[in-house]
Amino acid sequence: MYLGVRCAVASAILRAMSRMSQSLCPFFISIFAVGCLPDMADDKAVAAQLAQSAAGDSAGELTDSSGANDTGSADADDITGATKEDAADAGPGDAGLSDTGLGDTGLGDTGLSDTGAADAASNDATASDATGDGLDEEGSKFCGDKSACDDGNSCTVDSCAPLDGACTHKPHTGPCSDGVACTLGDKCDDKANCKAGQKVLFDRILPETTTAKPYYALTHTSGDAIVVGQRNGQPWVARVTPLGAIAWQVKDGSTTGAWLGAAMGKNGNIVVGGYGGLKSLPFPRMGHVSPAGKILYAKKVSTYVNGNIRTVTALNPDLMAITLDREVTGALPVDLYTRTTGLRWVPSQNKIQAAIFGHGSPNKSAEIYNGVAEPMASRITYVGTREVSKAKTYDGWLLRMNTKTNTVTGNVTLGKSGIDSFYSVAARKNGGYFAAGGSDDQVSSHSEAWLVAFDPKLNVIFESHYGSKWSTWASRVVGRANGGAMLLGDVGVGANTALIKYTDGFVWRVNPFGATTRINHYGGDKEQGFTGWVPRGEGMQLFARHGPAITSTLRSIRVDAWGYASCAGSGPCIAKPLSYCAAAAAPCAVRYCIPTGACKTSALGKNEACGNGKICTSAASTAKCTPK
Repeated sequence: MYLGVRCAVASAILRAMSRMSQSLCPFFISIFAVGCLPDMADDKAVAAQLAQSAAGDSAGELTDSSGANDTGSADADDITGATKEDAADAGPGDAGLSDTGLGDTGLGDTGLSDTGAADAASNDATASDATGDGLDEEGSKFCGDKSACDDGNSCTVDSCAPLDGACTHKPHTGPCSDGVACTLGDKCDDKANCKAGQKVLFDRILPETTTAKPYYALTHTSGDAIVVGQRNGQPWVARVTPLGAIAWQVKDGSTTGAWLGAAMGKNGNIVVGGYGGLKSLPFPRMGHVSPAGKILYAKKVSTYVNGNIRTVTALNPDLMAITLDREVTGALPVDLYTRTTGLRWVPSQNKIQAAIFGHGSPNKSAEIYNGVAEPMASRITYVGTREVSKAKTYDGWLLRMNTKTNTVTGNVTLGKSGIDSFYSVAARKNGGYFAAGGSDDQVSSHSEAWLVAFDPKLNVIFESHYGSKWSTWASRVVGRANGGAMLLGDVGVGANTALIKYTDGFVWRVNPFGATTRINHYGGDKEQGFTGWVPRGEGMQLFARHGPAITSTLRSIRVDAWGYASCAGSGPCIAKPLSYCAAAAAPCAVRYCIPTGACKTSALGKNEACGNGKICTSAASTAKCTPK
């Protein structure tokens, strides 16, 4: 390297002298009539001196006086030779490969383009100096190019040696992606292989929750799910991760009873409500649980002697709207009825702020089971059931409240001659609500799942019944981004309506008009019942009771947007949004994703809803959609 630098310096000095003599030659001729040496002689002299000091440059790559690129043997400068400086530059060292001029601008070979090494002819014949960064010797890749050493493996740390351009690929054991949307937590092993993590979709029974009965679920601020209910006959709270593992669970051992509702309070605390004592003789209780599972307090609501706290809905982190259902004695000792009361609870003060409403009177029981808050609209909407006659006829009931004025802005009952109840309410995409529950209006021998869609003014858009020869009811309804809904609930399984062996949990996908477009049952000779859910992207994480009441456990099921609960069953569908399978052109046809990732078209059933107030005339996808 040192010899090359000496040679380069000598070359620069000699060339500068040569150019100076050429530029002064006309002046001397005109003044002194003195002639000058031809430039070829100068180049030959320079070449001779360079040959003595650095044999590696004897084949050429002397610089053009102008610093222009050499194109090799085709250079005009190299051809004329007698009048240009580069007669020596037509050698085999530049055989068709171009110099950029960055290293040959008259500064000579200083090592910027030749890395200080001898410029053997073979070097220039195998790699070009197109970028001028000088890191292209022997065909090596450029370290300046970030992709030069990228081996395409996310489980290696790729690097490049700047001196020789050699690439190294060191394995790491960090996170990676196996390219399958159905797994989370993929990780590299010590051999640079990406190993699949836990499957996103699952159906898991959690044995550590033996005797647990879940009644409600919500999303914690951490992203985990909070499930409340009863375990070993006592109020119980569990925190469950998105992958179905129990983070913690805690029982209130001070009393028997259960937590029936919950909402998020301040600082990630969970506000819970339910009852203590026996289910037949309950007293209302409220509680506060920390994000780590510590019971901050759990106490009886002393204002009321008996009753259940059915719903807990956050108006803000420190103000809860709660509903209390309690038995009240009428004019006669045997004249009992249920009265529901709306209250405001302040968790930080552990007390009731005010009573807002009360419904129910002798022979006219009223119960609220679920509510949905709309903070931007300053309202909360409840659903439940109301008694309408002494013959024990009940109607589904929807009650809407203004949370600023604490006044009723909507009060609707719906039903016929049987027992009808709404157990769940959800907001619809375009305003209004879905209310779901059970009804025996259509079949007197057993209940059917029941779904009603209301517009923002609480007018009925459609009313649909779903069922079979066994009792069926919907315990939860979820509004979807496509304007439809998901129904969660229970369906009886047995020999006949009088002998139900067990119930299966179901997930039914419903189109915006109320027709079922996808049906999935989960169970299998065990008592099931979906009682809670939390959103997971466009899919859901569901919670159910698994097994008989005495030995039941918590069951956690995660489904994709299409209702599939296994990676094998879902396939590429898990990565597809609800909008992937566009609506079918025919009104009595539906489209959905199948495990191969394709969209399938199938027909709605006869008399299934195909539009507002319209039904299909047959079970063919080409059936007409006509008014009822």
